[in-house]
Amino acid sequence: MSVQRTMTLRDNLRPAGKYYLLVILAAGVCVVVYCLIVALRSPQNLSWLYFLAAIVLGSMLPVRAQTQTDSPAWFTVTLNDLFIFLVLLLYSPAVAVIAAAVDGLASGAAVLRPLYRVLFNAARLATSTFIAGNVFYILAGSNPPLAPDADVLLIFVSVGFSALLFYGMNALLNGTASWLCSGGRVFAWQETMLLVALPTLAGASTAAAIFVSLSRSEVYAATLAVPTFLLALAVYIVNRQRHKSTRQHLEELKGLYHATIGSLAMAIDAKDQSAHGHVYRVRALALSLAGYLKLEDENELQGLSAAALLHDIGKLAVPEYILNKPSPLTEGEMLKLKAHPSVGADILDTIPFSCPVVPFVRHHHEKWDGNGYPAGLKGDKIPLGARILAVADAYDALRSDRPYRAKLTRDLAVDYLRSERGKSFDPQIVDLVLQNVEPLEESIREAEKYTPSGAMPEFERKPAEETPRSGQTVFEDIATTYREIQIIYEISEAVGKSLNLADTTALLTEKINELVGFDACAIFLVNLNQNRLLTSYSTGTHADLLEQAAIRIGEGVSGWVAAHNQALTNVSPVPDFAGHPELQTAFKTCLSVPLSLDDRVLGVITLYSASATGFPQDRIRLMDTIAQHAAAAVNNALMFEETQEDAYTDLLTGLPNLRYFNVFMEQELGRAARIDYPVTLLMMDLECFKDVNDRFGHKVGDRTLAEIGQVLRRQMRRSDMLVRYAGDEFLAVLPGTTREQARQTIERIQTAVDSFRMPIRSEQYVRVGISVGAASYPDDGQETDELLGLADQDMYNDKIMRANRRDSSGDVLPFEKR
Repeated sequence: MSVQRTMTLRDNLRPAGKYYLLVILAAGVCVVVYCLIVALRSPQNLSWLYFLAAIVLGSMLPVRAQTQTDSPAWFTVTLNDLFIFLVLLLYSPAVAVIAAAVDGLASGAAVLRPLYRVLFNAARLATSTFIAGNVFYILAGSNPPLAPDADVLLIFVSVGFSALLFYGMNALLNGTASWLCSGGRVFAWQETMLLVALPTLAGASTAAAIFVSLSRSEVYAATLAVPTFLLALAVYIVNRQRHKSTRQHLEELKGLYHATIGSLAMAIDAKDQSAHGHVYRVRALALSLAGYLKLEDENELQGLSAAALLHDIGKLAVPEYILNKPSPLTEGEMLKLKAHPSVGADILDTIPFSCPVVPFVRHHHEKWDGNGYPAGLKGDKIPLGARILAVADAYDALRSDRPYRAKLTRDLAVDYLRSERGKSFDPQIVDLVLQNVEPLEESIREAEKYTPSGAMPEFERKPAEETPRSGQTVFEDIATTYREIQIIYEISEAVGKSLNLADTTALLTEKINELVGFDACAIFLVNLNQNRLLTSYSTGTHADLLEQAAIRIGEGVSGWVAAHNQALTNVSPVPDFAGHPELQTAFKTCLSVPLSLDDRVLGVITLYSASATGFPQDRIRLMDTIAQHAAAAVNNALMFEETQEDAYTDLLTGLPNLRYFNVFMEQELGRAARIDYPVTLLMMDLECFKDVNDRFGHKVGDRTLAEIGQVLRRQMRRSDMLVRYAGDEFLAVLPGTTREQARQTIERIQTAVDSFRMPIRSEQYVRVGISVGAASYPDDGQETDELLGLADQDMYNDKIMRANRRDSSGDVLPFEKR
């Protein structure tokens, strides 16, 4: 039986390996050419060509076996060793060399190896056979071919020694090639010595037995050779089937192992939306660094590959808001994040890995100077795989976008690693990064090509399009679910920071569009005084027309939703667009949900779509969830606006108060300074108001102030601002008006107040007068206090002048019925 150990070489051969292969190939060609000349010149017949045909046939039916389930080394078992040694005994070493070369070529072609490997294996076998064959005849003390009457014991001893020499030469040449070409071990063949050497020895011994039988008696030979051959053939067939079954089982186990690792990696990648594809890029970097370190231990390499994919599995126990937080983490949040290596290792510890996955995962955040976590290991006490993983993890994190920063340039990332050399990271590994930056960047780009696709940017499946769920779809759903949670968290966090209604509604529509999608969106708020829904905010197609919408509660789609506190999904939006034909043709379906808090409807969010297919169920479910958070946010904003309005409003008159006046004047004077226009300030004080309070009480006095406030408001433009200043004093701000132009307004005010009559009792009424002073920006002053002082002085002068003209009996007069 022929045993050939498969050479484990990488396609990217080292220069020394190339030269070695050329040397062996040249030696093999010389040996084969020499032996071919010798064989053809030999007086023996060419019956040995039948053995060559048998060897070619045997090469087509190999048994490939593996020493260990996790070993890359395979060996191939055929019956060809028996034929090679039989040719050696029956003919000569020259013919045996030709047979060995044919075996190498046929075996390599049968498994479709690269040409350089086929030629190398043929040259290796030919060279080994040439040496072993000539040593056999030296030990046997005979010239080829072997004499029929040679001593049987000597034959078997010589064949046994030659077979072991043949095996040793093959193993040495193959191991040297692996070492020079790809950094493998020269003596890796020791792992398979018994499995490979024993079949070779058995094949050679069987060939000797057949030769002895043939040389002693034809009948005896046939009697012994045929059963021996049939037995060998039967054993071969049985072993071939058994190894085929074993190999298939090993392949299934490997497939299951890799699928499990891949599934876990995809689950990790699906959760962390900020680092999609991170684990695959880290694996590519880690394996590249291991190659630069000449890490040859296959067990370590397999552990590193699996650990790179699983190093963040502990983040399954870290809340999403921590992983995706754009601001610095608190101390408590940092402690939670730092626990992920230990948590991940504990999860993986339940799996009986045959390689060191768990320690690599547990210690990949240790630091070279001992200041890492979780165990505070230092220097070489950190497992090598964990040190490689730490550098690969850090480099990819620096070169990727994260919630708290944009990705760094290659130069900045390299500078960071250089600055942490000997602190956070193994100096030797950092040096390898610095020496191989471009190849490492290329490995990242290659990894991106083979990274499984992550979450869909939007939900694309509709209820009518449900298909059997693949593994990839499941992970997309996981990623999308985490994404939903993250956006809802962002909505809750952001609206909690804003009490401005406009900002709140704008943010809500932005997040809804990001998560659900729409062609247009309107947020309507209930106006109980008008019994209508009024547009608070609109965005998207025809947002300007939606801004004008005013829908009666109970009418249209949005009005029905507000009246019944129930959502409507995938219905025609036409009833919302009475009088707007552009909107009726632009949108085909809508999704409307109430903004409800404690069964009190604050408003409605309506999404409009130009597509007739409508919104999928997933989006409808999401809108129900979003609406709950949105209702609380809108309620807070409305309450804040009401509180703010109360703070700026005089409760008695309903006019703005002094606090509002100060804010308004600061803004108005700033605007006037920028665009150079006048502003006139009026100071007004009621005349004889004290007599009203004294004679009729403060209740009548308050009513008088409220009525006078309305009288004053009617005498002014929409752009003018009327303020209750204090007591019975009022202020008016007239933008774009000079002091002279303001005289007309003053006359209207005094005429209207003088004509004012408020009935209080039967046949009695109250009337008052009003004194008015004016000061103008910029002619009279630049500051609010300066203008107030001047207007107050002007009002005092007007009060004296009007008092001189007033009849003292006209303050409170009897009301005469008309």
